[in-house]
Amino acid sequence: MNLRHARPQAVRDQETACLEGRDLNNSTARTLREKISDNELLQVVTQDVAKPISVLIEIDLPKRRVKLAPSRTQNSSQRTLVRIIPLTPAEESEANARVSQMKESLERTLGVSPRWLSSSRSFVAKATPQQLQEIAMFEHVKAIWPNTQRTFSHTTMRDEQ
Repeated sequence: MNLRHARPQAVRDQETACLEGRDLNNSTARTLREKISDNELLQVVTQDVAKPISVLIEIDLPKRRVKLAPSRTQNSSQRTLVRIIPLTPAEESEANARVSQMKESLERTLGVSPRWLSSSRSFVAKATPQQLQEIAMFEHVKAIWPNTQRTFSHTTMRDEQ
């Protein structure tokens, strides 16, 4: 099941409310809701602000596959990752073509070259809300996420005693 479409009605109502009153056609508004899951980013993108926002632009590429080993114990349903299976030559070619195409499109839109993050299969870039609206309409953009810094508490066993 695609969780992006399984959002509660209250969340979808809030998203629709943040798009109301904006000068967006229904198709653009629908695409923005599909590709931008973060409500705060969605609100910023639909405002008339010129300040650039740092975002991750996830590209729709062939799915990665993994090989799993069966559990070593009888009663365990856990499986262990053995390796990531490489893309086929055709998939690799398609992925490379999409990344190149997206990089060119992003360069034209942003005026600068975005940074490619291969592990997350995303570009990181700074874009204005108007540019993000345009980028969301690109065919191979899977999602747009805010590029936020996360901090985690670092505790050790000694700290917990």
